[in-house]
Amino acid sequence: MSRYDDSSREELIRRIEELERQLGLEAGSTERFRERYACKILDSIPDMLTVLDRRGQLVELVSSDETNHVGAPSSEIVGQNIREMLSPEAYHNVRNNLENVFATGYGSSSHHDITLEGITHNYENRIFPLDSEHALCICRDITDAEVAKHELEMVKYALNNVDEEIYACDLDGTMEYANEQYRLRHNITDELSGHKVYEFWSFKGTKQQWEDRLRKIRRDGGSHKYTVRFKDGQGRIMAWDVVAYIIYDHFKEREIVWFFGRDVTLRIEHENKVKEMNSILDSILNNIPVYLFVKDPGNDFRYLYWNRAFAEYSGIPVEKAIGHTDSEIFPNPKDAEHFRRDDLELLRTGERVTFVEEYVNTAGETRIVNTSKSLVPVENRLPLIIGVSWDITDLKNAELEIVEARIRAEESDKLKSAFLANMSHEIRTPLNAIVGFAKLIGSAETEEEKEQYAEIIDTNSDLLLQLINDILDISKIEAGTLEFKFKPMNLNELCRSEYEVHKTRLKPGVELVFEEKYENVQIVCDQNRLAQVITNLVNNAAKFTESGSIRFGFDICGDHIEFYVQDSGVGIPPEKVRTIFDRFVKLNDFASGTGLGLAISKMIVERIGGTIGVESEVGKGTRFCFSIPMEHRDLPAEDAGAAPGEKGSSGRWTLLVGEDSDPSFRLIEAVLSRSFRLVRAVTGAEVVEQFERVRPDAVLIDVRLPVMDGLEATRRIRVMSPDVPIVAMSAYSYANDAGLAKEAGCNDFLIKPLSQYSLNKALNSVLVDLKKA
Repeated sequence: MSRYDDSSREELIRRIEELERQLGLEAGSTERFRERYACKILDSIPDMLTVLDRRGQLVELVSSDETNHVGAPSSEIVGQNIREMLSPEAYHNVRNNLENVFATGYGSSSHHDITLEGITHNYENRIFPLDSEHALCICRDITDAEVAKHELEMVKYALNNVDEEIYACDLDGTMEYANEQYRLRHNITDELSGHKVYEFWSFKGTKQQWEDRLRKIRRDGGSHKYTVRFKDGQGRIMAWDVVAYIIYDHFKEREIVWFFGRDVTLRIEHENKVKEMNSILDSILNNIPVYLFVKDPGNDFRYLYWNRAFAEYSGIPVEKAIGHTDSEIFPNPKDAEHFRRDDLELLRTGERVTFVEEYVNTAGETRIVNTSKSLVPVENRLPLIIGVSWDITDLKNAELEIVEARIRAEESDKLKSAFLANMSHEIRTPLNAIVGFAKLIGSAETEEEKEQYAEIIDTNSDLLLQLINDILDISKIEAGTLEFKFKPMNLNELCRSEYEVHKTRLKPGVELVFEEKYENVQIVCDQNRLAQVITNLVNNAAKFTESGSIRFGFDICGDHIEFYVQDSGVGIPPEKVRTIFDRFVKLNDFASGTGLGLAISKMIVERIGGTIGVESEVGKGTRFCFSIPMEHRDLPAEDAGAAPGEKGSSGRWTLLVGEDSDPSFRLIEAVLSRSFRLVRAVTGAEVVEQFERVRPDAVLIDVRLPVMDGLEATRRIRVMSPDVPIVAMSAYSYANDAGLAKEAGCNDFLIKPLSQYSLNKALNSVLVDLKKA
């Protein structure tokens, strides 16, 4: 009977009629099924069926005794008024329903509650009229249905009040359900079944796109997550995370697609802001000029963070440092050891420490840093070590340089004081001899005395002149105005001249030897300045050589000349070798001289483009050597005509200048017009034409000339003259411009803006080549 527990009276009657038809009974037969089995049928009904009169008197309990739910035995309730069985509220509901049935003649229903033993049940009472005085009352327990209904209402309330959108559709996209959030956002006021899910703006797709989405859901095992982005009415970018499920509906025996959408706009905006702030913070930390690092004591002090400054100074890349220990990344094991000791001490004390330390980077440089380390508490683990280090290597080096400069300045002050005192003596000594013997020469009695006095005056005049020249030269060197005049010269002739000058000035027992190893050596140099260096070195050797010899000469070493002056004198103590070329330095305070000769020699040699050095052994002698280029390339403008002066009757070379810029040509004219006869062309084609007509001695040409560029003009000139020197120039220098110029046939390449120095340097090379030719 349980299968009919939830059936109504009408449904039971229909079922009885069906059974009668199946048994072949006619509707009007005296053996009707319901008449034969009416009592059994009524006893099988779970509802409580009673007959009530107009006054509410219970006339008869029609159903079985098991259906009685009023709390009194069935035998006692018959004949009682329902007022005596029900609570006032329940009685009121049933009584009103009964009166309505007799008033209208139609069935009616209402609800009432009955509480027995503290448990309340909900009942539905349906009353149908039987005749003018009696009615059938059917009471059904609907407690479970009411609970289910209440639970369903709560679920609906929850679904309609959550922030998420919840909606469903069938496989063809027809909407089946949508909660209040979805309806409001999509402005749905009519029936859902008239809409397709892909027609709403949040999907914005076609049926084909809906079918593609359905395939993705199935491909992902019936569950698919995706994010939808769109602009709202104010132009703000909105984002929704949507999860879709395919669920089988057993009631309707079909598949339904359920969607659960969540507004993640704020979350994504916050995540983007966090990413932006992290990016800004990372940029700041990686661009500040200090080391920043974080270590994890709980993982063997491995690095968790290592910024760009630390990587650049140490030479250790970030990817190599992160996740590794000091001993794994630093090249010097001792550095790693003392870093670890510092970290352990920090953990032991827990107090921030600041100290200056050194370490060796991957390039082998010793860096000095001022480091501060502290602990940062972290939940459920050992605190992290955060370190900040300022690289003070340059500062310390600068401090050392300042100290050294101060020491040098103090030494220089002492030397200058000694120099001034010495100058007073050095100048007065020859001047006293000159004045004294000048007065005596007039009273000399013999020619021999006059010659002796004249020689003394001449010797002291030379000495005084040398002193004054040294003072003037050092002043010019300090002011940067010492002049050089470079021109071709014969080196053998210069050395022979120096030999003749100095051979008679040496002390008795000292021999001057010029070791001439080569014949007729030609170089380009300032002859007077070169002679000054040789003179200073020979004079210096003469001061400290009492016997033996002084030997000087030169060797050809490739494109350089190696000069030497070697004596057999007292030698130089090792501690004084380092300062021998400093100004105002004298090895012997009692020896004549200013202490400037070697300093001046060093400055001259370096200005020529060479180097100078000394080797000495106390008691055995000293060897000074200096090296200079055979062909000097740094040719000043005023001396450019020195060599060309021999060219032709005019004494000047002809230079063809290909330059379309008037300001650039005026600069070239200002620098070179005194030494060259300039012929100008403003296009590449004109350069070729002028070359063929003028046949210049050299060509200076801009690479980017109009009509025909300078490189093409150079190629055509090379067809006419393979040997003429050509110097290219350009204001737009790319990495391969010089190479292209060389390939085209140019001898040299200049980058604009041009300077007097660069022009003279390039053209001096041209002049040397022409001179050799």
